Amino acid sequence: MIIYRVHGIATTAVLVDFCIKFTSMKKILLLLLTITAFTATNAQTTRKLKKVLELVMPGTDGSNGAAVVWNPAQKKYYAVFAGNETFPMAVFDVAGKEVSDGELTAGYDLRGMWYNPKTKAIEANCYDSTGWVTYKLDAKGLPGIPDIFLPGMNQPSSQSVATFNPKTNGIYFLSTDGISVYKMDGTPSSTLTLKKTATGDEIEFSADNPAYNNTTVIFTGIPKAELGVLNIEEKKIDLFSSSTGIFSNSWAIPDDVPLYSYFNFSYANGIVWFFDKDTRIWMGYK
Repeated sequence: MIIYRVHGIATTAVLVDFCIKFTSMKKILLLLLTITAFTATNAQTTRKLKKVLELVMPGTDGSNGAAVVWNPAQKKYYAVFAGNETFPMAVFDVAGKEVSDGELTAGYDLRGMWYNPKTKAIEANCYDSTGWVTYKLDAKGLPGIPDIFLPGMNQPSSQSVATFNPKTNGIYFLSTDGISVYKMDGTPSSTLTLKKTATGDEIEFSADNPAYNNTTVIFTGIPKAELGVLNIEEKKIDLFSSSTGIFSNSWAIPDDVPLYSYFNFSYANGIVWFFDKDTRIWMGYK
């Protein structure tokens, strides 16, 4: 009995010691898995963009790409130059083939452009105080002669590029203070400041800050990363929440993509677009 009890005690001690070590190993393993998951999650916050499509602009006039727009109803892309009413506008199919005649022009000196699912038309804002215009589309998705539907200076500055939010029917403009939000009647409704952290400094967008493109903000529709700005200095697109203005994550831009401090940057159909002035091509990345 004595030997049995001693042996039992010894066996129990070994078992207890094993359980303690096993529990510690589980905790260490769980900690390692948590660290690995955290590292992987943070590594995914910067997505590397890859080219998926090109839109070759016709003609020789114009040097600054204003915008690329996607019409989901008729599966068409629309692209236009900023700078003059006679500069080209072009329509492309889903594969990037031009379906307009090469003679289509903007009709007005445009800046931003969007497809409005409520009006089923292409709409745009113009330079300075010209106003906002609309293009009715025919059965083939080709635009007619544009009409001004909202005259006047309905934007923060003469060079402001409008971006449309179809969910709220609101218009976003990049301004010195951040994002100026306008209603479809042309009245400003709010201003959203952009920050890298909740307690960080506000990002200024102007010619005095060459780190960023200072005319264009894109609307992605991605939850908590709805708004994007072009970070030229770090060669990436910084994404921000449209409700808080706080930084969410980034998309890395390939080194061979030309970047400019104004215009030549857009977003349509889940694709980021960069205009190459030398080749006159809108290059699409996702």
